Order: sequence, then C-alpha cells, then structure tokens
Amino acid sequence: DEQIVNEYKEDPQIRRTATLSMARTMGELAKRLDRSSSNFCLPVLIEHGTADQLTSHQASEAFTKRGTNIDFKSWPN
Repeated sequence: DEQIVNEYKEDPQIRRTATLSMARTMGELAKRLDRSSSNFCLPVLIEHGTADQLTSHQASEAFTKRGTNIDFKSWPN
C-alpha cells in the first residue's frame, strides 16, 4: 500500500542508519541464531518476503526447520 510506504518513509522514529556497535551486535546475534534450534511451547509464525534485501530469506526458512512449533510463510516479491 503506497500510503503505508510513505508513512514509513516519513516516520521520524524509524532509524535509517546503524552504529558500528549495533551492526556488530546484530551480526553476533544472527550467528547465534544460525547455530541454535528453538523449541517454542506456543505456535510461532515467521513470515518473510523473497525480495527482502536486508535479511536472509533462506536463513529465516532454515531457522524454522531447526525448531519445533514454528510455521514459515514465504511471500513472493
């Protein structure tokens, strides 16, 4: 929806840059998630768009396969 995209672009609360510390922390957490399996007691739904250029669609799908009680929904471009 074009209106939602415009509201997002104009939202002053959205951070458009990252500090080196934040990028390093996110990288470290991503590595930990990549090596872990998650067993949830409640159902979890992870949705990921195939055109996402910021995070890995394949990593999200792989994460859901390593855990239990997780469903994955892939959205096309």
